[in-house]
Amino acid sequence: MPVRRLDHVTIVAADLDAMVAFFVDLGLEVVQEKATIDGEWAARVVGVDGARSEVVMVQTPDGHSRLELQHYMHPPATGGIGHAPSNTLGITNVAFEVDDVHGMVARLAD
Repeated sequence: MPVRRLDHVTIVAADLDAMVAFFVDLGLEVVQEKATIDGEWAARVVGVDGARSEVVMVQTPDGHSRLELQHYMHPPATGGIGHAPSNTLGITNVAFEVDDVHGMVARLAD
């Protein structure tokens, strides 16, 4: 049976509120407000003992693409884009289609 759709991509953020604000400014919509994820189930799913995180789900206006923005309160996330080369395992970019790329870059420059 083939894949029917991509449900979401998770991005771990050092500052969840700033990450949410960035994607909302980009035009995505919050579809799940901040929620805390913890306990045995969470630790088993992510493979990290004692995992405790907050997540916010955002999606594109057409409702087809979602990002799960996550911040680890315990244990703290490590590394970061400034410290990892582009061939590091994990998400290194997320691409969006926009009508006016130059206008979008100018709007987000601040």
